[in-house]
This record gives sequence, structure tokens and C-alpha cells, in this order.
Amino acid sequence: MNLPPTAADEAAASAPLTSLVTLRLATPTALRNGLALLGLRWSAQSDDRHEAGTEVGLYCWVAAGFGQELANPMQGAALYIGVGTGLGGWRERLRKERSWIGEDSDHGHGMAMHRTGAKVVGGPVTYSPLPVDWLPQTGVEEGDRAVHRLVSDAASTQPVVVAEAIAIRLAIHLGDTGAPVNSAGAGAWATNNPADWAAFACAKTLRADEGAHEPPVPAMRDQRDGPAGER
Repeated sequence: MNLPPTAADEAAASAPLTSLVTLRLATPTALRNGLALLGLRWSAQSDDRHEAGTEVGLYCWVAAGFGQELANPMQGAALYIGVGTGLGGWRERLRKERSWIGEDSDHGHGMAMHRTGAKVVGGPVTYSPLPVDWLPQTGVEEGDRAVHRLVSDAASTQPVVVAEAIAIRLAIHLGDTGAPVNSAGAGAWATNNPADWAAFACAKTLRADEGAHEPPVPAMRDQRDGPAGER
């Protein structure tokens, strides 16, 4: 049965489909500086040349603020953080992603990068061990142990993979929200993830240098809640 439209229906039909909001998002420079605190050196550079290569590396799609020009991609807003670990490295991964981007994109990543005019920064990640007492402290004993374990065990063998996990969480702790196109790696609440503790520690140090408020301490998951990440 077709019911006559109400005033509320008419108002909804004339309402805009989107709403403009300003969010502060982490910059590649902030991500690079945070990773460096843990001995993870990200040699990030702008990638507008579409070069081929084989280096494994971390990359980040960034955009300018609304109505602004993206003069320096390292100071842009991080929309997506990823890695290329295959035979073609991070540049080959970007070649594939660029094929998804365009006016006729039917893929979420491609749509977002096209609509925002996003650009890329990327490069290899190396690990230089740092003494434990150089590492930023979370202020929570369990968090400190998680950071040290992650850096000493995983970063030395898989620096790019570890850097990605930390960078994605670092974007959450530094900005109003995480890199908005990321889903995998962003996680749920209270996961007790070592990468989250590491990101929190880095964000705490960076914010202290800037004189900003510290990020909230990650909630520690109750062991009775089931596997990490389930809520």
C-alpha cells in the first residue's frame, strides 16, 4: 500500500546526502617520527613518478585539507597506511592500487583516493635496535612489557610488518580518528595489542614534545572476554 508522504518524509528527501566535518588526521611526518622512537626508520618520500622497484616498504595515501593544495605530502592527512611485501615491493603494490582509482571506481579505496585527490609517500623500513631504557614508557607495566617484547622480537625480523601495525594504531592515538580508509589493523576496543601499546607510547612522547594533552591509556582487556579483539 502506498501511503501519502508526510512532512518528515519530504524533509528527509530534501536533506543533503553528506555532511562536511573537519577532522585532524595524523601526518606521515608524525608517523615517521613516532616509529623512529622505537628504532624503526621509515625512509618516506613522495611517490609521484610511478617508478618500478622491488623494495619492501611502508606507504601512506594522504590528502590536503578541504579546499587546500597538498604542497607537501609529508604534511598531509593520512587516509590509508599499507605495505608492499611481495616481489615487486611497495611500488608494485601501489601500481595495483592506482589501477583501482578513477572516476569510474567501484572499489572503496579507489573511490576515496579519487574523490580526495590523494597522493602517496612511501619507502623502506629498517630497524636499528635501541637500548630498552630509550624506549618511551607507557606508564603501565603491562604496556611497557608489550612494547619491549614487540620491538625486540618482531621488529628485528619483520620491520615493515611491525611498522605498519604500529603506524595504523599511532594514527588513532594522534588524530581525532584513525586513517579513515583503514579497516584491517585498526582493531577493536581493549585488544591489549602490543602494537597499540607501542603506538600509545610513541604518541605520548610526541604529544609531550608538542605540549599537547596525552592520549588516553589503552584499556586492558579482561582475560575472560575471549580472544583479543572480540567485544
